[in-house]
Amino acid sequence: MPRMVMPIEPVGRFRARGRGRSVRRVTQEFAGISPALRSSTPSNLARLFRRVGGIVAAVVGLVFLLVGVTLAVSQSWAPATGTVQSCRSHTIHSGSSNSKRVDQICNVTWHDAAGDHAASVDFGSTAVYNGQSAAIRVRGNDAVLRTPAWEGYVAMALGVALIAVGALVSVRAWRRGR
Repeated sequence: MPRMVMPIEPVGRFRARGRGRSVRRVTQEFAGISPALRSSTPSNLARLFRRVGGIVAAVVGLVFLLVGVTLAVSQSWAPATGTVQSCRSHTIHSGSSNSKRVDQICNVTWHDAAGDHAASVDFGSTAVYNGQSAAIRVRGNDAVLRTPAWEGYVAMALGVALIAVGALVSVRAWRRGR
């Protein structure tokens, strides 16, 4: 099979200086490179990754912001003490390794001035038993575990920061791409 040889044209010269003597270098570019090959150069791929990375960072930031707002809003709910009635456990596999954790979602009942209430509460990997009391926050028939206020504020701050970084990276990639 014959080898194909592409013609090479010199495009420019420059001198590099090192240790007092000149070294002559000639930069060369392949003539006849197809535009399709030029469009997949590393600089275009890097620009694409910057744009996509910025969008991904902004979306993850939006998720953190929503979780933070939800945690902060639940701080205004009334504190109560509930009783765990029954639990469902399920195993969550994480990543490609064999690591796993057991997550518990339990039915919790509580009593307040409006009467008896029941709701499902996610206890995560915390070990909970039937009849155990749990510190919860309630609003109507909804209940969540009590969490420190700082968790919501940190999640919101992280969300805002990720959205800002994502927007900045996307805008810079867009401006450089013109």
